[in-house]
Amino acid sequence: MTTESLVERIQAIYDRQRGKIRRDLTGIAHLDKALGFPSRQLRTVVVAGTNGKGTCARTIEAIARAHGLRTGLFTSPHLSRLNQRFRIDGLEVSDDLLERSIQRVDDGRATFFELSTALAFDLFARERVDLAVLEVGMGGRWDAVNHSDPEVSVVTSVALDHQEYLGETLEQIAGEKLAVARRSRPLVLGPRMEAYRNQAEATGANLWLNGKDWSVDRTSVRSVSVIAQRPETIQLDMLWDAVATGVAASTCLGLHEQDAVQQGLDRLRHPMRGERVGGLLMDAAHNEAAVTALAGEISHSVDALVSLCSRHPRVLAPILPVVRRVYVLEADHPKAVPGTLISDVLQGLGAEVALVSRDEALALMAEAVGKDKLSLVAFGSIYGLGPLRDALMGVDA
Repeated sequence: MTTESLVERIQAIYDRQRGKIRRDLTGIAHLDKALGFPSRQLRTVVVAGTNGKGTCARTIEAIARAHGLRTGLFTSPHLSRLNQRFRIDGLEVSDDLLERSIQRVDDGRATFFELSTALAFDLFARERVDLAVLEVGMGGRWDAVNHSDPEVSVVTSVALDHQEYLGETLEQIAGEKLAVARRSRPLVLGPRMEAYRNQAEATGANLWLNGKDWSVDRTSVRSVSVIAQRPETIQLDMLWDAVATGVAASTCLGLHEQDAVQQGLDRLRHPMRGERVGGLLMDAAHNEAAVTALAGEISHSVDALVSLCSRHPRVLAPILPVVRRVYVLEADHPKAVPGTLISDVLQGLGAEVALVSRDEALALMAEAVGKDKLSLVAFGSIYGLGPLRDALMGVDA
């Protein structure tokens, strides 16, 4: 298969299945069985949570790799190419590996989320990884990664998001995410999960709690025999909470060699999550809780570049007090929120707004990179901003 035909096949998968969600695990179970149950060959960790789950998953993977393990990392969404969802020993899989896996896995009926998870199972089993770290796409109970049998489960945080699928209350959403737990196995809860302790205990899992089994402050995290220091690259407190949760999960797995843990943290990189380059800050905050946390990290007035998918523009309101001007980029995605709608809502809230093209947005980002002081915060939908980030920084930077 040529590169062009691989791209066409991936696009056909997007077009066929984008937006379809099955509220059971029958689809992924069928794929797994057809492949010879690769999920059963994997030692896995499953990471759920409204915010921070991707950073937590990357932390676990980085620490495991620093301990000498061969790792598989499955995250979503990707920034600009499907390969980015699947990493082996820190590197995205090649087109050749992905092409052969798609040929084995795609039955023409699976949803996109089922197919991508089955690709992860297939790739990681065939590459004989020692540990597969799997990030939940949405929720937990019916997410395809929950078909695996995790040695350790993690829930980083709970906030209002995807209510049409997960429920209208925080308790309902927590219940969907806590369904990744396994009885009598470790369940690591993020530092702000105390309110859901009773629900977590009801799962029968062995809870690992901040303040009891591990602890985090603004400069360090302690778990088992490890005391790890916060790297300078982790500038946002909301991300540090996720990193610290990943350290706790790693120690549950027996990965608690002090130097290796610190090395994993020092080498940790997560594009579009608190990523600072010159005067540009890029983040994937796209729900009210994440936008509120992001706003709390900004100490002076800045410009903002935003893009949204499947969210009402009101989620952007918490950041307006620290923003001079909002540039709006409409994402190239079927679920994109129209730029005119975002503009109208923000103007109604008193913001100064300008609609921009892709090229104009990229120019704004490039200009900010050349400055020392933070001047532009680009955040929201990865589908809108991820390709620009990769165009600016390089796909695997």
